[in-house]
Amino acid sequence: MSIIQRLLGRVLLLRCDGPLDGAGLSPQDVLDRVRASGARVVVVDVTQSPYVDSNGIRWLLKLQGFLEDLGRQLRIAARRGAGVWRILTMMGPVTRRLQIFEGISGAWKARPAQSAPAQS
Repeated sequence: MSIIQRLLGRVLLLRCDGPLDGAGLSPQDVLDRVRASGARVVVVDVTQSPYVDSNGIRWLLKLQGFLEDLGRQLRIAARRGAGVWRILTMMGPVTRRLQIFEGISGAWKARPAQSAPAQS
């Protein structure tokens, strides 16, 4: 998993341009960057990720838990209909708590309670 980080206001954007497989930057590393930057929201952009595996899902869930403990939000930007979108929305109870949005602008503009429906 290759992560490119950008801080845009109070939003930390993490672009995952490879497989979302849990390798690379750890959730704890992201948490440290959130603390240092003062970001309130973390958007993980997986629109260019070719796939997500079980390690990648665990990575997202762990990151979400860390962020929630700090009162921060995790939003996932995905391409509707792409493999990552389908996997994340089809996992039902496992990924139900994740906020999955169609594209970066959807995740960026969303209010805390808005998320994409868990359907493909």
